[in-house]
Amino acid sequence: MPDPSHRPYKPMTIIRPHDKPALWWLFPWSYAQTLHTAANALRALCDRLDDALTLQSHIIADQSEEIANLRRRVDELSKPLEWLPIESAPKDGSYFIGGTWGDMESRPTWAAMCSYRAPFNQFQMMETPDQPDFWLPLPKAPKNMEAPSR
Repeated sequence: MPDPSHRPYKPMTIIRPHDKPALWWLFPWSYAQTLHTAANALRALCDRLDDALTLQSHIIADQSEEIANLRRRVDELSKPLEWLPIESAPKDGSYFIGGTWGDMESRPTWAAMCSYRAPFNQFQMMETPDQPDFWLPLPKAPKNMEAPSR
């Protein structure tokens, strides 16, 4: 947490609890001045504490917002991938993973790269002439990785 005392403040007046001097009525103005100095020091201390509390509340709000953002991101990333119907596949020529049932009803028999071919108005699987029945979007490319040298 940032230190709220980084701003140049006047030197702090130390407030010590003490009783009234024995003969305070002989010099009432000097005693009033002592009380005034103590009250001003206490006010300055309270102002600094208010600044510190305000700063802490802003930091806590920022951290709470960041925690909420990170939790949303974790929820997004922890969703299992689900096969989608081929009708919802992108038709802009981008690649995706396509699957087809083939001759088995319980699991896909093919899963291959696919894309939509506008001239033929159909989806094309790269390794088979079959049309895909369902699809998955490709994951995002890894970041901060260098391409392998060939």
